[in-house]
Amino acid sequence: MAYDGDIMKYKYIILDFGKVLAYPITGSWFITDYFLRLIREDNLSTKLIEDAMNRHNDIISRKAMTLEEEYDIFYDFYKSVFED
Repeated sequence: MAYDGDIMKYKYIILDFGKVLAYPITGSWFITDYFLRLIREDNLSTKLIEDAMNRHNDIISRKAMTLEEEYDIFYDFYKSVFED
């Protein structure tokens, strides 16, 4: 729900400072355990994928203002990584 200017009707305010208490086991939010299993099954190199992700960091670093923009950013990022 977007903010409509009436602060009194909201019960909670969520502040996101970009820090978390727990991190993924893989050390990366973009490479999940399931993803690693798929890579191993296809004999793909995690190093090659990590390098490609680093090369396309500018895409994933874009700011999104809407859910659609966020979707497009992730789509463009992973598409670029796997086309690399």
